Amino acid sequence: MIKPDHAQWPLLESWRVPDGHPVLAGHFPEYPVIPGALLLDWIACLAESFVGKAPIHIRATRFHAPARADMLLRAHGRVQDGVFQFAVVADGETLLCTGSLSTAARGAAP
Repeated sequence: MIKPDHAQWPLLESWRVPDGHPVLAGHFPEYPVIPGALLLDWIACLAESFVGKAPIHIRATRFHAPARADMLLRAHGRVQDGVFQFAVVADGETLLCTGSLSTAARGAAP
């Protein structure tokens, strides 16, 4: 299992999507999972706060495991070579997704 090195990948935010959240309705009813699009939206918001620039392009994303309701999700991120890199870890050890985003200059049109 790969986990981000917390010294290099600072914790940006923790989040817990409660069981019964509307986003889970109809998203695999027998095995509800948090949609990847919602995770990426969360990451994009965190990237803008962390970098100070709006994300304009998902360079790469890999989903390693499903995110379930009531998991404690921890988003880690860093900037390397001008690219925002992220990792989402659940319950402190399970790697859920990794990827990278390109950002725009502050105030620039996307």
